[in-house]
Amino acid sequence: AALSDLGLVVGVDAHPRALHGCRERGLRALARADVQSLPFAAATFDVVISVDVLYHRAVRDDAAALAELTRVCRPQGVVLLLLASYEWMRSAHDVAVHTERRYTRRRVRELARRAGLVPERIRYWSTALFPAAAAYRLLWRGEEKADSDLGRPSPVLNALLSALLAAEARLALRVPLPFGLSVFAVLRRPGDPEAAGG
Repeated sequence: AALSDLGLVVGVDAHPRALHGCRERGLRALARADVQSLPFAAATFDVVISVDVLYHRAVRDDAAALAELTRVCRPQGVVLLLLASYEWMRSAHDVAVHTERRYTRRRVRELARRAGLVPERIRYWSTALFPAAAAYRLLWRGEEKADSDLGRPSPVLNALLSALLAAEARLALRVPLPFGLSVFAVLRRPGDPEAAGG
């Protein structure tokens, strides 16, 4: 919904419940599909966005999935990724959300290379929240539970955290952040856009 003013936006999810929630919010351009086999012709989209998908255990091969995202991206288009960071941050949360793998900047750079993508920016994200989250996860690492540690904060706390992350986003445009809860990547598909029909 936030991107709809920029052009045609198509949402994709493998789970019908997610698509149902989108339809309830008035979104209609939706497709039920696996990220490893997208129902679109090659070079369909100017921008392909994947938020917290490649980490999941249902994605058997993250390199093949990124190759598929690249396939549907036009030459000179971009693939944007947001991925959970650091294997050592693994916790009960990962059990609850079916995390298969976590990432570093180096691992994302290698995945991009294998997919034929050129990294324009690979940065850590959510640096401000990282110390508290890392301490919490390390402290509770031995707990026998399978619950996500994410929850909805109070409206006041949510507003404060949103402002903090917005300030961090402005800073991250200027300087790379040294660590974070996620890895954010802007990857460009090289090639001649005219060769793909425009």
